[in-house]
Amino acid sequence: MSRRLVLCLVIVGLLALDAGSAGAAKTYSADRFDVNATLQPGGDVFVEETVVFRFSGGPFTFVFRDLPTDHTDGIRDIAATMDGVAMTPGKGPGQVELANGNPIKVRWHFANTSDSTHTFGLRYRLLGVVRQDAGADRLLWNALPEDYEYSITSARVMVSYPEGVALAGNPQVTRGEAQVESGPGKVTFLASDLAPKSELQISLAFPPGSLVTTSPAWQARDARALRAAPGIGLAALLVLLTGAGGLAALYTLRRREQPASAQAMTYTRPPDGLAPAVAGALNGSGGGPALPNALGALFDLARRGVLSIEESPEHSWYRAHEFILRLPGGGSAEPLRPHERGLLSLMFEDKHGTGADSLKLSEMQTRLSTRWKTFAEPLKQEMEQAGFFSPERRQVRRRLVAAGIMLILACGVALVCTALFFSLFEAWTLLVAGALFLLSLIAFILSAAYSLLSDLGADEAARWQAFYRYLKDVAKGREGALSEGALSGAALSGAALSESVFESYLPFAASYGLAESWAKAFVKQSGVELPDWFHPLAATRAADGGVGAFVAMSTAAQAAGSNGGGAAGAGGAAGGGASGAG
Repeated sequence: MSRRLVLCLVIVGLLALDAGSAGAAKTYSADRFDVNATLQPGGDVFVEETVVFRFSGGPFTFVFRDLPTDHTDGIRDIAATMDGVAMTPGKGPGQVELANGNPIKVRWHFANTSDSTHTFGLRYRLLGVVRQDAGADRLLWNALPEDYEYSITSARVMVSYPEGVALAGNPQVTRGEAQVESGPGKVTFLASDLAPKSELQISLAFPPGSLVTTSPAWQARDARALRAAPGIGLAALLVLLTGAGGLAALYTLRRREQPASAQAMTYTRPPDGLAPAVAGALNGSGGGPALPNALGALFDLARRGVLSIEESPEHSWYRAHEFILRLPGGGSAEPLRPHERGLLSLMFEDKHGTGADSLKLSEMQTRLSTRWKTFAEPLKQEMEQAGFFSPERRQVRRRLVAAGIMLILACGVALVCTALFFSLFEAWTLLVAGALFLLSLIAFILSAAYSLLSDLGADEAARWQAFYRYLKDVAKGREGALSEGALSGAALSGAALSESVFESYLPFAASYGLAESWAKAFVKQSGVELPDWFHPLAATRAADGGVGAFVAMSTAAQAAGSNGGGAAGAGGAAGGGASGAG
């Protein structure tokens, strides 16, 4: 026999095995699902369920049934059988496993079985199921599981009630479909060809006092909670309104009206001599440093000759370009601000103070995220010394943060009270906890939005905001932005952005998060010259003058500077739950 023939036979055999496995897929259905329920004086119901499961394929090793305790005073006396044989507690074959909770979980365990039919029985007592309604004692009950994945060929639910007790009205099927047959002392509901998850909820009414003389405990608890609900809801509303008013009053302390002319300001050149990092940080509502501010300082240092940026021949499948930041060999005599010295230390020194003269741009994001304070703290100190922050407004922000923390703690106390008094008020006390949690979120949001800027800082920020709007207009190519700048005396000519203006404004654009769009707006013009501090590869310069690499560098730098840092219980029914096999 040739090797080719042997291989073909092996493949055919494997396919046959696969087909056999597919044919042995596990499916199951219920031939019958019978329920006998006997109402007891006092409102308990004794239930016997019998399910005949037909298993196809397999193997199957268990069947389960979930018994919800909602709208009952509990479930007792649970017993299970399989094929008429009582099962003992345990997890082995021939045993039944019970797990208390809501729902109570019942699981029959048996030896591997396939392509067979077995009968599973379950007995249990539902306590306090019959409720007191207006003018009636009522059984409202999900007689079949609510959640199951198998079909049921036929279902029969028979409810028996005590001798001498009569129905007060016709039996009803409130969910699902079934035929109803009434006889002396019993009502039978018949259904057939039920699809998975088909419900059968029934309602039987009896004369008041014929089955129960007092409401079951769960119904009394629900009624008590409903009576308390309006008061709890009003308390939660008062907490919310009072807290919101207090937070609003705190937020408006030392309120500063924005000058009417602030939005009308127009600056097409830097308003004064602030460093790009300071201008970018000042432009925010809180006056705190952000990652783009470091990028603005980086480009400003490059513009002043403190460092240079060159394209590297290194690339990878996930990064088409790599760039190197370099310090000049002999160092720079340029006087540096504290935050600039911090940035250079962050980039070119490790945590032990050992220096280097180069850094890959792709590594800058990690440096910014791990050593951010090296740059941010000196920048904040410079802004403090310039009088841009208000100690009084900082105190207001601290109060808002403290209020948020206190409200979170109060929410925790409310949640503990909900657990302690759940039997009295159920989940309604969560309204108070929810109001406190919402107020805490509002407090933290207001604290983040509250400006720390002094009057001097706010006035300065308004002027730089006007310059930011101008840069954004230019970067987006909006009509009129450039010509407006030309009329204002900036170094613009017609609709062309001059190279000197581009290079001097780039640090500010970067500090505002506009580096990429600013570079793209510049390179759209013809005949541009790259800044002296940027050095593309010879091949790149020969291809397009290096402008593509410059845009790629601006994009990579911006990425590095942006990513581093209903009614309660009485309306429901007892019973239901889930059922299945596996």
